[in-house]
Amino acid sequence: MKEEGNLQSSSRTSAPMRSDKEPETTDVDTHAEEEEEQTPLRSVLEKLLISQGYSVYMEFCTSFLALFTTAFYVASTYVSDSFGWLNSLDIAICSLFLVEYLMVLYISQHRMQLILSPSSLLDLFIIFSVFIFANSQSGIVSTLLVGASRLARIIKFVGFVPKRFKIGDTDVTRQLITIVFTLLSLIYISAGLFQIVENNERSQDNMLPFHHSVYFVVVTIATVGYGDIVPETEAGKMLVIAIIVVTFVLVPKQTNDLYNLMSTCLPYDTCP
Repeated sequence: MKEEGNLQSSSRTSAPMRSDKEPETTDVDTHAEEEEEQTPLRSVLEKLLISQGYSVYMEFCTSFLALFTTAFYVASTYVSDSFGWLNSLDIAICSLFLVEYLMVLYISQHRMQLILSPSSLLDLFIIFSVFIFANSQSGIVSTLLVGASRLARIIKFVGFVPKRFKIGDTDVTRQLITIVFTLLSLIYISAGLFQIVENNERSQDNMLPFHHSVYFVVVTIATVGYGDIVPETEAGKMLVIAIIVVTFVLVPKQTNDLYNLMSTCLPYDTCP
């Protein structure tokens, strides 16, 4: 009987000892703690970019650099002299784009999701097209890729403006502005690409200026087709087909979003 009593008392005293033990940490928690301890730079960058708002200033600088370089590229097409230093300037600016991209990727919590996002893929195309082909524009493919990289930077700027500046008081107004920006970007990029592929095979006396290319793209998208300017190369004809397909897919989608927003507006009431 004494032995049974001793066993019962020992079991009672051992129970709270088990409950006083600290909860066991899993391997995932331990790995996360070790990663946080091993990457103090990540916390510093996250504090600078997010908490103190330096990411906004950095995005502001890169967006206006993108606008400057794409506008300068279009202006350079009107000058017969070749700008040999333009490629060096382009590489330097794309290096700044790469630094911004790597910093954002480094502090991101979902890196794979960031890499596969459309804006991230656009940034990678803009950066590496210049890095790989800027100094070797000997063929139509390399020339087209570098030109597309410089033209597509307008999307970087257009995406920054509505995100950082309040444009429009309602969702309907903001969607209308989005449609306008989309059409302008589509016309701008399509005109630049059409100019590249056409001038690659045209004679020096028959070169297509950028504003003529813009006129042709607008007439084509509007399905007017006056016929005063037509593609003279096979690459130009294929590009026109691609422009029409992208327009017929992209614009109706955005106008449908506008219709859905307008359908939520009640009569004699303001839209959301």
